[in-house]
Amino acid sequence: MATRAKKRERDEHVGQRLPTNPQRYNGNFPVFKQPKIIGHFSLSNAREYFPDARNLGYFVAPACDLDEIDGPSGALLSKPMELTFNADATTKKDELLDEGLKHLFRWISLNKSSFAVAGAEHQRPVPANFVCFRGLFTKILATPFEGPRSNPWLIAATKFRGTIYLDLRKTDEDVQAILDRTDVNEKFTRWGYKFEQFLFASETRFDVDASSCIERRFKLLKWWAQQFTVGIPFVHVGWRDGGGRVKRVQRLKTQTMHHQAREFWTPQTCFNFLLSFLRWVKDLVSEDDPRVVYSFRWDPGCPGRPVVCNRLSDPEASKMRVIPEWFVQDLLDQRKT
Repeated sequence: MATRAKKRERDEHVGQRLPTNPQRYNGNFPVFKQPKIIGHFSLSNAREYFPDARNLGYFVAPACDLDEIDGPSGALLSKPMELTFNADATTKKDELLDEGLKHLFRWISLNKSSFAVAGAEHQRPVPANFVCFRGLFTKILATPFEGPRSNPWLIAATKFRGTIYLDLRKTDEDVQAILDRTDVNEKFTRWGYKFEQFLFASETRFDVDASSCIERRFKLLKWWAQQFTVGIPFVHVGWRDGGGRVKRVQRLKTQTMHHQAREFWTPQTCFNFLLSFLRWVKDLVSEDDPRVVYSFRWDPGCPGRPVVCNRLSDPEASKMRVIPEWFVQDLLDQRKT
């Protein structure tokens, strides 16, 4: 009977679909509380984990007329930023490296006492509905307005002790896009990292605004989605020429960024879709078992462009496993103490 019940549950999750057309998600902006920082960790260039905020830097205001920086054309720099200067020495992450959620798991493991509630053994060890990286939310928020040439995305989900862990995986299309990058694409990427170096310092100097953030290359929707979800109020954009010289910098307010793109996307539609997606995931990911994996895939080439959910079976489930065994044992050992 138990085997039959499990098979019926698996069948119920085959091909479940969530529409993504933006018209379905118009309406008022849902309730969204200001994010709170509950801890830090840092990664070295070699992806070594450190349980502190050593990589947190200071934003250095660019040398320009700050009264003009918020204007539609930004502000002219008193001295151009030469992005080609020592650009080859910049270190960038290996984008083919798939680390999953291992750094989040390590932070949780080292900070379990932060979640403990005295006299409440029934409490979840991780008192959150979902655990994921910010980039996953960015993907979901942008989905209703993605174009037909966008890459598909794939999310693996597992529920364990009441919390759902969501891991954004690289699709074959993502890997191919990375492998197909030209030397020109790589050059632009290095210039982006160099732009960050110009505007960040490891210690305070000049005028500092630690709440600002520099982003690059992405369009307004991606900029907004990345910053709004974590409460960053500004984005600084550098306008460069073909030779890698930034002569003008503009500051965009995250809260009003969408005013420049009203004809193309709206924040309330993005967040209503995100809320619907998370509620849908919570309903479907019902088995509380670290070995059970659900996949959520969106493909712009699929008729109707829905997100499709499937409960995976071995060997695919083992290949897509989200939660490592050491973390499972870590939380189980906590329950025994």
